[in-house]
Amino acid sequence: MSETPIENDELAELSNSNVNQTMKMLLGKNLWRKANKWSNSLYYHLQPIFSASVEAPTPSNIISNIGQRLFKILEERNNSNVNKVKLKYFNEFQEILQECCDIDSLLQVINNKGYNLLQTATEYGDIAIVDSLISEGASPDSGKCSSPLHIACSKGDLQLVLHLLTLGANLSKKSGMCWPKSHLPVRHVPSRFHFLETDIYMCDTNAQLPLMCAIERDHVIIVKEIWQVYRPINSYPLHCAAKNGSLQCVEYLIFKEEIDKIDDEAMTPLMHGVSSSIDVTKALLDAGADVHCQNENGGILHHLFKNLQNPLELYDVTKLLLGHGLDTSINILDKDKNTALHGLVVLCNRKLETLSGVKSDQSKFDVIVVRTIELLLLHNVDVNSVNSSGVTALHKLLLTFDFVLSNDPRAITVDTLPQRECYEINMDVLNACVSMLGQHRADVCSLTAAGRAPIVIVLQSVLGAQLGHLKRFSNGLVDILRILCTHGAKPSLHRNTHNLVVATITKLSEKCIQNLEISEFTLSIYETLFDFDLDPNRTGQPPANLLAQTIRTFGLAKTENGVNFVCKIVQCLLQHSVNPDIEPYALDPEFCSSQSCVFLRKSSNGILQLAIDELQSLPPSKASEYASLELLHLLCNSVSHSVLYSLSKRSLATINPKLKKILLDYTEQPRSLKQCTRVIIYKQLRRKLLIGVDLLPLPDMLKRYLLYVQ
Repeated sequence: MSETPIENDELAELSNSNVNQTMKMLLGKNLWRKANKWSNSLYYHLQPIFSASVEAPTPSNIISNIGQRLFKILEERNNSNVNKVKLKYFNEFQEILQECCDIDSLLQVINNKGYNLLQTATEYGDIAIVDSLISEGASPDSGKCSSPLHIACSKGDLQLVLHLLTLGANLSKKSGMCWPKSHLPVRHVPSRFHFLETDIYMCDTNAQLPLMCAIERDHVIIVKEIWQVYRPINSYPLHCAAKNGSLQCVEYLIFKEEIDKIDDEAMTPLMHGVSSSIDVTKALLDAGADVHCQNENGGILHHLFKNLQNPLELYDVTKLLLGHGLDTSINILDKDKNTALHGLVVLCNRKLETLSGVKSDQSKFDVIVVRTIELLLLHNVDVNSVNSSGVTALHKLLLTFDFVLSNDPRAITVDTLPQRECYEINMDVLNACVSMLGQHRADVCSLTAAGRAPIVIVLQSVLGAQLGHLKRFSNGLVDILRILCTHGAKPSLHRNTHNLVVATITKLSEKCIQNLEISEFTLSIYETLFDFDLDPNRTGQPPANLLAQTIRTFGLAKTENGVNFVCKIVQCLLQHSVNPDIEPYALDPEFCSSQSCVFLRKSSNGILQLAIDELQSLPPSKASEYASLELLHLLCNSVSHSVLYSLSKRSLATINPKLKKILLDYTEQPRSLKQCTRVIIYKQLRRKLLIGVDLLPLPDMLKRYLLYVQ
């Protein structure tokens, strides 16, 4: 049926109206896109200036829904290996993308990893989707974090890199990188002013060029392509390659950059390279890198030990550097006057997993550290060099051990130490390092700036350690004291050292009275110190001599077992040359007068009077009675006749009856010939019973009588 003219006119008008309406919609859509693009551009220009107050445009609910649908399609397209299915998802992606009139707002929609559609498509290597987004107006350089070109360079996708460059990606733009990790906050910075609170991302601190991303992953093919068209100014590609152990990039850049060029951190490529890989180190040395270069943080070895990335190469890299002439400048100091040995000893007992993430080779790494210390010592490193904190390498080793072992370390004057959890406690390794330093003439008697000798550091570490550690490492702790003393440490060499040793082992005894599980360990500490000439008769102001200090601990013994432990210490002292006849304190005599005479008189009756005063002050109990019997038995059978019988009845008049009865049994009856002979033998042996009694031509029964004050 033919159409009438009227109907044709109506159809024409209707067609024209539809066209006009479509044109208006397209025009409105384009204007909307331009307006949004202008506002977003304004945001990105203002963001660096007003980063605290300018917020990114928030996508609408419609845009967010479109974005989530596109993410789902993109994910399914990436998971499919069938070309027809991938094409189907691409067409769906295109159709949904056309529904969006604001591409910049769409790129504000992110997935659960914190990345937008363009970044995700780049991560998947989906060039078709990347083209689709960029053709709709997305910038190939959009985003502050992990731009598409940076991601492509990090992935090593040469085809995608070249494609992005043809689309206008900027090689000179720096971008922070969270990729391949999620773009999520690593910490939150609070503020009392709510609008100043902010989240810190990884990308906030590592802005870099796309070239550096390729270098970090050693994608030398991409580096070559970029290098032909773009060479950065005020950037350090060779340093970046050396720092990240990118051997192929180092070999490519090594003759295109100055080999000893200094970067912004005053570092040369070799300073970076020694920490990353022995192969990189070899390549740089073969190219003529200066092995003697240094900055305020020290020389090559300082940087190797401080920034160690391949711990199992520690010995080999050190040996390689020394073989290239570093031995002539092995004693270079850093700004804190540390030698390389100061930095190396801190690696003793370091957990391998905190350096490389590997646990299985811990014992191998421990051996490597000991061998490396020996290597430096064989090349004449100054073992007694003192840094600005007043510590030698031996001090620093023991202070680090003190830091790890003790609950509350005292007077740590070394540099900032890593967390205690970064260390293990391996006494065999520690003792091997101490022994190595001692064999190469480390001064085991030198004092730190805080006045502590190595032996005092160890003893105070023991004092501050957990009870479980003392049980577990008791043998190793005694061994380290023996090693120090074998190489010349003297507990009584300096007055300050002697006083600290006496005070520390006395506090250790007090700790042991409350925890008798470590009694054998504590006694072995005493015996070790006596074996190496601890003077128990030396007095100070303060403290008193060791016997007087020990007697004062009787007040802490609340049980018979506690009393027995203190008596064992007193017996140990009597066997190791302690003299109960001398004054316990270095006191001045008293001025006394009688009618017209003025004279000087001793202010006390010696150790025996001190023991009586201490026992008198104990609260009445079975333990105190037992302590009185045991202690007075040891002292009254050891002191000389004159001291014993100098206790007058007047001095005994004020003490309690039970204690008085015990003393009267010793003072009112004369000693037997056997008892008198025992005291005379003690004096002749200079009270060194443990050594002298065994040499006497006497039966074993008499030797026990003499040795244990029976």
